Amino acid sequence: MTVIPYKILIILSVVCLGCHTNESLSGKVTFPDGSPLDCGVVLFENGGKQSKGFINSEGTYVIGSRKNKDGLPRGEYRVCIQGAIRLGEPEKTKGMDGKSSLSSMTSNATPLIAKKYTEFDSSGLTFVVDGTRNTFDIQVERP
Repeated sequence: MTVIPYKILIILSVVCLGCHTNESLSGKVTFPDGSPLDCGVVLFENGGKQSKGFINSEGTYVIGSRKNKDGLPRGEYRVCIQGAIRLGEPEKTKGMDGKSSLSSMTSNATPLIAKKYTEFDSSGLTFVVDGTRNTFDIQVERP
């Protein structure tokens, strides 16, 4: 029988306390007809900490692809999507001084998804990161 000195066990225990595996995650955001949502940010929240993946023009997003351990720690996450809007053209308006000015383009923003998907509490979207599944496709409805 081999006896491991207690100092080595203590060192191994301390090193392993800092060990955790973050999982990379990807997915696609689509509408019921299969067309992709082509902008926005998918947010994952667990215990007040958030991670995000930007949605590209094909509807795909990735979390945890830039460097080692930059993905999501294992656990259950609430998910929402923000920034899925189409900006309109600025409108010309007249100020109180009678001069023309341009309004904010965000005042002409058109939401691309139903409002319920924009908040963690109302989206109904959850995902469990457990190391067995690294894809989370999301289907959203239009407003």
